[in-house]
Amino acid sequence: MNKVRYGIKQYIKQFGQKDIFPLIYDRYVRETDVTPGKVIIADMHETRPDLNLLSVGIELRRMGYDVRNMCVDIGRYKPQDQFRYIKTFMKEYAGAQYVFISSYFIPASACRRRPETKLINLWHACGAYKKFGYDAGEDIPDYVSVSPAGNVDFLTVSSEACAAVYDNALRLPEGTSLPTGIARTDLYYSDNFNQLAAEKFLKKHPNAAGRNVCLYAPTFTGNASDPLCPSFSPEMKEAMEGAADFYFAIRLHPHFDKIYNGPVKGANWEVIRDMRTEELFSPADVMVTDYSSVLFDFMLYNKPVVIYTGALGNGAYKRGFYTSRNEMPFKEADSLKDLMDMLTEGDFRMDAAKANAFKEKYLGACDGRSVERIIEAAGIKRPGSEI
Repeated sequence: MNKVRYGIKQYIKQFGQKDIFPLIYDRYVRETDVTPGKVIIADMHETRPDLNLLSVGIELRRMGYDVRNMCVDIGRYKPQDQFRYIKTFMKEYAGAQYVFISSYFIPASACRRRPETKLINLWHACGAYKKFGYDAGEDIPDYVSVSPAGNVDFLTVSSEACAAVYDNALRLPEGTSLPTGIARTDLYYSDNFNQLAAEKFLKKHPNAAGRNVCLYAPTFTGNASDPLCPSFSPEMKEAMEGAADFYFAIRLHPHFDKIYNGPVKGANWEVIRDMRTEELFSPADVMVTDYSSVLFDFMLYNKPVVIYTGALGNGAYKRGFYTSRNEMPFKEADSLKDLMDMLTEGDFRMDAAKANAFKEKYLGACDGRSVERIIEAAGIKRPGSEI
């Protein structure tokens, strides 16, 4: 998508956010009372709830709440169907007691929310690595006056050190980002989750049996509507096939699911589309990434991470960073040859003390009790309970 089309799209979003969506919401508020116990989990990027929404939704359903799934991939909808979804969401939003989202969600941020409804953003990323939001112009341009992550009671982050970064990057009032931990990370402490994920991986990818598994998870450049991944190149594929002792599980950003919509694989590598990223942490022995925040999740497994920037280059990433390279415990490969040598020779272990300090700073709240803290921060009690 060129810059002109992208700009037009952003201005249309702004018009809806500032002028149309609030009118729709206000109409339904006048017609609708809040239903006690009604919970919405919503996302506009994927049809199935991500593991943050799913983890909180399952716990609330266990507590007796009426949890309604309103997750869609709105990019696949025609304009008239997009508008129909937004109207439906606004109607449900007006009558909900709690609403959980996990990324930018313009319909929720657009309205002057009624006080009886709580809106919580279970932010999809751990840590604070590459710049995002208003700190990165290609993410949210300066002319976008209403934050697409605004209007929330709170937004969850993975540690105290991340809170001010998120408040600033998303133009949220100070103290909005809370170090509750990230909901999905509770699963990483579950032996059952990890065992099932490892078994599922080998069943779906039997060529990985008997090999070291490398999770290759590069990020994307550009914006969500027009993502690029220059590091996943023909040269990279050829190099992977030369490392026969490894099986490379390649998990591209979900924005690429519409691009790689068929099998993309070689003898010992495959673009994984039939498992969630989080399900690949348990079977993987090592992760290779460039600028993806998924490295923070993988750190909770106490497994090594290798940084390889590939075609992006060490200085080519325009967004900039919050994290200093000096504090990062990861090995870095300067070239594709260096990367493959590092992997095949096993030269990718991290300094334990440095890794622990990094985890404490950026993942200190991800201790297996994040969902519990999120529910407590939202003031949620069992329906009908006054205690």
